[in-house]
Amino acid sequence: MPKTLFYAHSFVYKKRSPESDIYLTYLLKCRPLRQYNKEELRAFSKPFLIQQIKTIQPKFIVCLGDTVVQVMVDDKEAHVKNLRGSWHVVLGYSCILIK
Repeated sequence: MPKTLFYAHSFVYKKRSPESDIYLTYLLKCRPLRQYNKEELRAFSKPFLIQQIKTIQPKFIVCLGDTVVQVMVDDKEAHVKNLRGSWHVVLGYSCILIK
């Protein structure tokens, strides 16, 4: 099991929540096959991510990686390594950062 998935499952177990209460996400839903403009892709992807979260209405969000963290906290300088391990509120939902 990849380390990130292990941490996510550990989180679910510690919270004693069903997996359906937790939304794990990267910003990009697929890996681009060639070089891309990061800012354009982030701007394009964010509304879809927000709509998914609003539709699913999870109790917790688990953000996986710097890209989604930077978009969700609206700070291009944010890094998971500096923010992980503490709770944040994103779009009104409790959020933890992993990876």
